[in-house]
Amino acid sequence: MKHTRILFLIALVAGLGLAPGWELTSAAQTCQQEGACFVFESQGYITDPTTGQTTIAFRVTNKCRNPVAYVAIGTGGFTRVAPADGSSYNGDLCRYDVAWTRAGGGTPGFESVKFAPTLKNFANSASEVFSVVVSNFNPATMIMVRGKAGNAQETYDFLLSQTCGTPTPTRRIYWTNVVTDTIGRANLDGQNVNRTFIGTARSPFGMAVDRSHMYWANSQDHTIGRSDLDGQNVNQSFITGVSYPEWVAVDSRYIYWTDAGTNMIGRADLDGQNANYNFIPTGNGPFGLAVDSSHIYWTNANMETIGRADLDGQNVNQTFIVPGPVGLYGVAVDSSYIYWADISGNAIGRAELDGQNVNLSFITGCSWPRGVAVDRSHIYWANDGETIGRADLDGQNVNQTLVTSVPGSYGIAVDPE
Repeated sequence: MKHTRILFLIALVAGLGLAPGWELTSAAQTCQQEGACFVFESQGYITDPTTGQTTIAFRVTNKCRNPVAYVAIGTGGFTRVAPADGSSYNGDLCRYDVAWTRAGGGTPGFESVKFAPTLKNFANSASEVFSVVVSNFNPATMIMVRGKAGNAQETYDFLLSQTCGTPTPTRRIYWTNVVTDTIGRANLDGQNVNRTFIGTARSPFGMAVDRSHMYWANSQDHTIGRSDLDGQNVNQSFITGVSYPEWVAVDSRYIYWTDAGTNMIGRADLDGQNANYNFIPTGNGPFGLAVDSSHIYWTNANMETIGRADLDGQNVNQTFIVPGPVGLYGVAVDSSYIYWADISGNAIGRAELDGQNVNLSFITGCSWPRGVAVDRSHIYWANDGETIGRADLDGQNVNQTLVTSVPGSYGIAVDPE
């Protein structure tokens, strides 16, 4: 069978001082190949059945001490879709300036998506995953991967159908920084911290994420913002006309927000259309907001209660939980419990989903906790004392400094599983 051969070149310029013209070539059909400086691993591809577009992922490790100058992924034979020409690609190590290059001129001299790191930290065994979205994909394509280090080159052939497994997106936690008007991001274990992942409008409070987007409340600009999960396509005015938005939640159909100016919960379709600014009336001072498959929950900070309503906005109960003299802020929910941040008691509280068995001191030792998020393994919270905390779901293994040097962290969210 004659395979279509395209140039899928990862050119890694690092000035490594190897012998001029040194080159290693292999035609092995394997998912990982390694040279003197670089390890290349084909992490496979995923095709979106809705769009027909395919994401191809490669992990690149630079074992040498000099930093990478650029990574270029050849796209001859495919139609480039993303990342867009002139955009920024947000990696775990840093941001990369993206350029679509043409064949027959410039650097690297072939049609590619080229990534230029904005920091000089891609060295000393650091790894980065580069993803390119294409159309007209064919897994029976043989690709060439080349690493260039000064005058030296390492060149390998990969068959795209030979992979080390389907690429699995890295799950992350996100938080808003009201001091710097930014959203930060880190891996779930607190590694690969990017404290200024994207910029927001003024005073971002609550935030939420789904499988494709991030949403946040620009409290001082009266808007709800949105971006793609990779930080692209930032829209600070995704939803406008909100009096004083503070907290945000999202499910498979809607985005919800609390409006401290009107004491209302608003709702809109996921595309921002059909906004209902008076969806649910709340008590005084609605702060935290969470949603599950059957209910919406919020904190009435000035009443010191947690409210609840059905997903259609009916059966509003402003005193669903009355935890006592606490300083209620963020709220989160999973399949068993509802959790809240207590800024007065520097604690995370918890109750069962029916509101029973209230535990005001489920997690203690926090530092002015604001937002709360939860997944199937951990609970996370934003300490306004400039850290992100984490604990096991049973409240054990508390780490108040999972991420440090976070200026004014308020809202927090975690990628869905």
